[in-house]
Amino acid sequence: MDILMGIRKKRPVLALAILFGLAFFSAAFTRPPITDAGIPLIQNYPPKIYKQHEQNWAFVMDQRGLLYVGNSHGLLEYDGSTWRFIPTVTPNIVRSLAVSDSNQIFLGGYNYFGKVETNADGHLIFSCLSDQLDPEYKSFGNVRSTFASQNSVWFQTDSLLFQWHDKRFTFWQSAYPVHYSNAIRDTVYLVEQNHGLMYIAGNKIQPLYGGKRFASEKIFSMSLLQDGSILIGTRNQGFFKLSHHTITPFPTQIDDFCRQNKITA
Repeated sequence: MDILMGIRKKRPVLALAILFGLAFFSAAFTRPPITDAGIPLIQNYPPKIYKQHEQNWAFVMDQRGLLYVGNSHGLLEYDGSTWRFIPTVTPNIVRSLAVSDSNQIFLGGYNYFGKVETNADGHLIFSCLSDQLDPEYKSFGNVRSTFASQNSVWFQTDSLLFQWHDKRFTFWQSAYPVHYSNAIRDTVYLVEQNHGLMYIAGNKIQPLYGGKRFASEKIFSMSLLQDGSILIGTRNQGFFKLSHHTITPFPTQIDDFCRQNKITA
């Protein structure tokens, strides 16, 4: 301390620097150690690793744990160590993906949809299903959503909903743009612009009681809860619960966060 006092009298700036350094090292040694607890495990894969377009649109994992990625150039498969590219009809965007109950991958892009099959050589190839449509229905635009229900796979465009079942197609055409669709307990729900939440009943699209409240809203998710009810997530109004044909608000602690950040999926 006498040495420091001497330095302080002759060189006050140097003395302040020494005091600051001592305080810094003291804080560094006394603060608790930094741990990784609570930090999510995230591995980033830049385009130079998987060697395709930088933009990816959809992700699913099959029953074996293999990851499939809808890329702007086609379909990617990742087994934990190797990336494989599965081309589609042309270098075409894969916008939506689904895994069926039989563990088959289905996908949709721009003016096409289909499935992944294994050829005679054991390689995965794309098999186009939309080629089987009548010409008048082939220019349907983007397949916004692909999802599976029991024994069926569905492909949703902006105005058409196709069902692939027993190797044949059934389709429903909406008079209004469709924002969202999903299958919950084998009931297919969809959201029509200006009409709200609807569902498929037989060969018709029917309004759901109380679903009109979503006529000008974006639904981004519908999930089955343990009690059998359905949780509905919206972009601006928070969450709702569909139970016994009744829709009620479902307040959560993240409502403000969701509204501020405009959750989309």
